[in-house]
Amino acid sequence: MKFILITTISLLLSIQLYSQSLNLDTIQFDKLIESEKEIRNIGFINLYHYNGELYTGVAVEKRLTNNTFYQFKKGRKHGGTITYSKTKRKKLEWEYHKGMLRAKREWYMDGSLKLEVLFNRKSRVKKETFWYRNGEVKERILHNSHSENRKVKRYSKKGKTTEKGRETSLESGKKVETKKVGKWLYFDRKGKRKKIEIYDQEGHLISSEKV
Repeated sequence: MKFILITTISLLLSIQLYSQSLNLDTIQFDKLIESEKEIRNIGFINLYHYNGELYTGVAVEKRLTNNTFYQFKKGRKHGGTITYSKTKRKKLEWEYHKGMLRAKREWYMDGSLKLEVLFNRKSRVKKETFWYRNGEVKERILHNSHSENRKVKRYSKKGKTTEKGRETSLESGKKVETKKVGKWLYFDRKGKRKKIEIYDQEGHLISSEKV
């Protein structure tokens, strides 16, 4: 009941936000002129110009299946960049601060949150969270800013931990594959530990032991 109420409120807010966006003075996104600027210790960000000046305001990009609204401040993306479906439901959102990406969110068709990705000040991923349609967390991933290793924790649809450990990204030919490394713990339906596996740094299984 609580989850249904939250989903309903989310949908109503989405429609309200969509209506507010339509009422704002907007320009077409394709009328903006894009350039790049290098920020010390961070990298390149995009700047957007309109009539020869850095643009502040809202731009809209209309497509057959959705509409996307962009917010700008002094030529930089600032605030929410939000994609709505034709039924006025929020599908995707990118949250910016002075041109730097801070968060990305995606929703299921019923309005419930599907994923959230949080970024550090250099717009690098620091945390990912995924949800089932019933509102329970499906997976949490914490990224290490100094390596490709990341902590992973997965859950069942009933909210019980199913497995946890570390993963890394390794090149395999022309592809980049995700591999388990180090110690991994596995749990039964009641959340009790049932197995331990050990992997080397290349993702090869070294040992597996039932608890």
